[in-house]
Amino acid sequence: MQELWLLTKTQLINQLLKTNSKKKSKLKIGSVAFTGIVLFGLSIYYYFIFMDAFGASVGKEVVPYLIALMSFFMTFIFGISSSQGMLFGFNDADFLRSLPIQEKNIVLSKALVFSLLEYFYSALLLLPAMIVFGIQNAMPFTYYVFVIIGYISFPILPMLVASFLGIFVKYISAGKKYANLIQNLGTIVFIGVIYFISFRFGYSSGSDDFTAIGDSIRNITQFVFPVKFYVDGALLPNIWYVIINTVLSFGLFYLFIHLYSKRIMKINEKASQGYHVENFQLKKATKNSAFGALLKLEWKKLFSNFTYLLNSAIGMAMLVIGSAYLCFFLPEQIKSLVNAIPYFGQDIFTIFWQVVLLIIFGFGQMTNITCVSLSLDAKVLWLIKSLPLSIHHIFISKIIVNMLLVCIPSLISLILFGITFAFPATYYVFGILFILFAALFTSCLGLLFNLLFPKLDYEREAMVVKQSLSAFLGVLIPTFLSIGIIFLYFYFLKNDIFYFIILSYALLDIILLTILYTYGYRRFHELNH
Repeated sequence: MQELWLLTKTQLINQLLKTNSKKKSKLKIGSVAFTGIVLFGLSIYYYFIFMDAFGASVGKEVVPYLIALMSFFMTFIFGISSSQGMLFGFNDADFLRSLPIQEKNIVLSKALVFSLLEYFYSALLLLPAMIVFGIQNAMPFTYYVFVIIGYISFPILPMLVASFLGIFVKYISAGKKYANLIQNLGTIVFIGVIYFISFRFGYSSGSDDFTAIGDSIRNITQFVFPVKFYVDGALLPNIWYVIINTVLSFGLFYLFIHLYSKRIMKINEKASQGYHVENFQLKKATKNSAFGALLKLEWKKLFSNFTYLLNSAIGMAMLVIGSAYLCFFLPEQIKSLVNAIPYFGQDIFTIFWQVVLLIIFGFGQMTNITCVSLSLDAKVLWLIKSLPLSIHHIFISKIIVNMLLVCIPSLISLILFGITFAFPATYYVFGILFILFAALFTSCLGLLFNLLFPKLDYEREAMVVKQSLSAFLGVLIPTFLSIGIIFLYFYFLKNDIFYFIILSYALLDIILLTILYTYGYRRFHELNH
């Protein structure tokens, strides 16, 4: 037990408090505190949004179900991202096994650290909103007791589903030629399926009536027993719901630990061996230019790193899935909603297609890989600098990959909406220009932030993707700018302002490219690992 406790404590400290940088140990308390503040704020923010939207029309009791469903799904998403480096595929397996430590304690410590972090994320998403609900609605003292006690078992099921998904994908991809690609795309496809099913479930009634939406929410919770038992136990209150939820959740957790401890080391060993070619034969090699090889390197870097891919592609995947759902299943409802909007002195059909473009644009602004691309090259930066390539080729390769990641899904959504609602030719012309100019803006801005604030010393690539200043600024600044532009459009609500927005992005692109090709060149030469 002491050995397990020591292992767990050491790994938890490495995850939350410090890194073993080559230069010095750096405390990460600030980034952890910032993450906690953001999650806490999101919990309160979504509570008031849900209360305003459903509190009066559906009933305030539906809001805790919505909050719990959101927390359940977000815990699942966090679990998929975190499990990749904690539960399997961990790089210190060989080192830990060389120490006089029992193998079962190694795998148990990994599972415990993963579970504690999941509890941390889930608590900050769920508990603040549930407590505010209790205060605002003068709930009895037993409500708060059951909210706290019931939470002990709440995160277990989403955590286990995420873990089993990760282990399954790791098992089928281990030792394969394209193991990372299979693992990453398989997980994202699974998330997409869940996202699509949630759309269908949430709108199964096919009605715009808020009461029907509330009934759909209650129907969903019947199939997600941790949400149903947790919220019912707190609202009624009913101790039996809490007991049943606890017994079921911890029973599943025990089975997971039993299966995980017996399988994970074998899966990890198989994955670490890599792909071995059978019946090897020499073949004529294909010739690639240096720039083409650099582009392939950028794509490989994106699809071989799950955390990098998930944080970069999840927004665009949601855009395509959501667009497909709306266009194939709800076109008539959307047309009815548009026709019901009050007349603002403008052509409502024109406003409609411009709003569609703004939504597509907003998703694109939340996707940025150039803000961490140079940092992820830290180990091979010297090699990239030695290639027979000019710096602008290096910059262009990173910009192109980010633009393709944004533009391809955006254009798919653009075409889906255009065909479904018979938008005019101007929709396609301005839409393509808007998407290209905005994608180029985020790509150049992210690259500039990464040049200004590179993070070249790190233990795990997840630290760069999730905890670096350039990653934070590269996503936050374009996102807030897009929100401001959307508000600006609705404030003026004129066609001219839409054209002004497109021209402004074209001008910003010219400015950023000029900065990259002047200051960026000098800054790139100064980067050393």
